[in-house]
Amino acid sequence: MVKRLCCLLLCLCFIGALASCQNSDTPQNADATFRYHLDQEPTSLDPQISSNVSTDIAIEALFEGLCRLDSNNDPYPGVALSWEHNDDYTQYTFTLREDAVWSNGDPVTAQDFVFAWQRAIDPSTGSPSATSLYSLKNAQKIAAGELPASELGVTAKSDTCLVVEMDEPDEDFVRKTAQAVFMPCHESFFEETNGRYGLSAEYTLGNGPFAFSNRYAWEQGTYLKLSRSSTYVGENTPLPSLLYLLVGDEEVDVSDPVAAIENGDVDVIEIPGNQIDKAEDSSGQLITFSDDSTWGLCLNLQDDVLKHKDARALFIKTLNRENLLQYLPAHSRQADDILSPAATWNGESYRELAGDGFYVQQDDAILATLSSVLEELDLTSMPSLTVLGPDTDNMKLLLNEMLVVWNGRLGNYFNMKVLPEEELAEKVHNLDYQAAVCSLTPDDQDPLSLLYLFASDSDENPAGLQSKEYDALLQQASATMGDESLQAMKSAEQYLNDSYVFYPLYYTDRYYLTGETVTGLVIHPCGAGIDFIGAGKES
Repeated sequence: MVKRLCCLLLCLCFIGALASCQNSDTPQNADATFRYHLDQEPTSLDPQISSNVSTDIAIEALFEGLCRLDSNNDPYPGVALSWEHNDDYTQYTFTLREDAVWSNGDPVTAQDFVFAWQRAIDPSTGSPSATSLYSLKNAQKIAAGELPASELGVTAKSDTCLVVEMDEPDEDFVRKTAQAVFMPCHESFFEETNGRYGLSAEYTLGNGPFAFSNRYAWEQGTYLKLSRSSTYVGENTPLPSLLYLLVGDEEVDVSDPVAAIENGDVDVIEIPGNQIDKAEDSSGQLITFSDDSTWGLCLNLQDDVLKHKDARALFIKTLNRENLLQYLPAHSRQADDILSPAATWNGESYRELAGDGFYVQQDDAILATLSSVLEELDLTSMPSLTVLGPDTDNMKLLLNEMLVVWNGRLGNYFNMKVLPEEELAEKVHNLDYQAAVCSLTPDDQDPLSLLYLFASDSDENPAGLQSKEYDALLQQASATMGDESLQAMKSAEQYLNDSYVFYPLYYTDRYYLTGETVTGLVIHPCGAGIDFIGAGKES
């Protein structure tokens, strides 16, 4: 009996020593389960056709591009161990990890990136993010249908060597490769899905830090259950063991986002501006991205009246800016420019480089042109116009101030209509409005990310602007470097002001609240998604 007891004690000590060794190698904040509520369910997890932030969040967990982005939004190695470029940033060479694999064990090769990017730029794919590839050699000609996708400037020199050639210098290209549209695609698996790629867990194959544990791990309308991938090899080991991406209200109620955090229903959530005070008083951690969006008066250039520049000038130049700005929402700041102070270019503040105060100044002398504008429109009086805005008390006062000016000076009765923000955004997106106070939110801090919203071929063009002159400025900004590129961007921003397309009013921040013990989340600026790879929970 004594011998048996001694053996038992020795075994227990040995097991305890093993556990101690294992714990010493595993961070104490690892192996947590994270819950996040998606604003909408992904329609497809095909990275080349990703079209919204909710989908991008899932894709960033399931896939990995050439690089990932850290908490400073700087690139660090993903599938690519290293990279180099020539002197004028027109050629990049990426060296890939030899041990990078897909979740089915197949190796990730340079050809997987070639196939993915050729798919993205092929106009038949209909990728909403194809413009991100426009600096690549022949990309714009392929997108226009003038060349086949095989002519894109990307080549697999070997399984681990990817060479990218540019038509236009792109100093920021490495960081761009963290975007969903640049993720690799397993060609044979893609072909085997017969058009169902990314539509369910069964037809999704990733190479990222998380993976679907089985074919039932995506329950439509309820959740996506992602487990830490056993095949992932990268710069950092994924910390969470499980990631639940919740959809709809069956699993969790996020109507009160602060309560959802404090109750542990979710571990991170975006907070609207009207709940900031409540969030600050909560037990959670508040994260702020300053000047994330620019709100202003946008005019629909497809409207029968507002398509005339002189008519737009009457509506913009008669506004009393000082009176409008007294009704700014809480936690917002006066905006004197379309591009916010958050915009950066080559690592520096765009606003400091470009200057500020580009907005159109009030000029009541414009009223002298009213009769000639009416004659141009073949009208005897200015027709009624409805201006839309978000349904808040401050906005009702701000819109009313606009109407007071227009009703008194333009000789007609104008209307306002407030809507929930989602409905307002949909109407602006569909150009189903005349005038609207709405937001511009780029998906990147690069100035061109916002400026390209107004490009003639942009699916997100909020004003319906069709201008060869403006498009040429964007092309010049993209195709050049240094001061020439900066001047082209300044000219493009000034064009929007001088053409009375968008009149900036105020900047708003973007806010997130996390649980009290959450660490290591990487939330990308401009609402570009969340990376859970290093997320943990302190005990």
